[in-house]
Amino acid sequence: MLGGGNASQHTLRAQVRAAAGRHTQPPAGCRAAPSVKTTAGGGEARGCDRGKRSTGRKRQGLVETRGLRLVVIVTATAVSENAGAKFVCARLRGGAQKLRRLWVAGGYTAGLVR
Repeated sequence: MLGGGNASQHTLRAQVRAAAGRHTQPPAGCRAAPSVKTTAGGGEARGCDRGKRSTGRKRQGLVETRGLRLVVIVTATAVSENAGAKFVCARLRGGAQKLRRLWVAGGYTAGLVR
C-alpha cells in the first residue's frame, strides 16, 4: 500500500478551509475506490477485481466536503472496497477529528460504524 497524508497537507487543508470561512476540521467526507488499469510492467500492488472486470490498482480515497483530499491509498484491485475502507480509516490522523458523516457507494456491505 502506498499513500496516506502528512502534516503539511493537513495544515494546508486547514488553512484553505479557514480562508473559506469553514471550521478547519471537515465534518463529512465521501469515499471512493476507482480502479486504474496499469501496464504489464512493474510496480507493486497489482491485482484483479472480478466485479469490475479490471486488472491493475485501486485508489482507495476519502475527500472532504470541499473536495480536498483527506487520504488516498493505492492498493491492488483485488482489495475489496470494505477492506480498503478499513485501510483508509486507519490512515486518518489528526486532520479528520471532527469527521462525523461519510458517504459511500452501494458496494460497501460491511459496517464501518463504531
